[in-house]
Amino acid sequence: VSLDTAIITKLSRVLLLAPVAILVGIWYQKATRQANPTGEKQPVPIPWFMLGFILASVAGTFIPGLAALVPSLVKLAYLLLGMAMAALGMNVNFSVLFTRGKIALVAAGISSVLLLILVATLSKTFF
Repeated sequence: VSLDTAIITKLSRVLLLAPVAILVGIWYQKATRQANPTGEKQPVPIPWFMLGFILASVAGTFIPGLAALVPSLVKLAYLLLGMAMAALGMNVNFSVLFTRGKIALVAAGISSVLLLILVATLSKTFF
């Protein structure tokens, strides 16, 4: 039961990132348009990996033959994720992060806590 709840919570949290990212993109677009009104309309930035996540979820739900590929795809995903995390970690300059990114770090922390509370509440309410 705990594993099922954890999986539902994790996937729900990731799925909620898509609408939040689009709303933040729209808000950022309006804020930059007010600060620099050039009249040129920019497209809303969309994190494309979220579209891939949603498509993979739909494909895994509705295409019956994909179940046999899942173990191989999981191993590949772990390998690629490890490579991506190592590449990101090697490019982090902590002194710049703490001097210039204090507000972003605080905002990310607050957002994570609020999202955790929301998903935990929804999980307990519906599951």
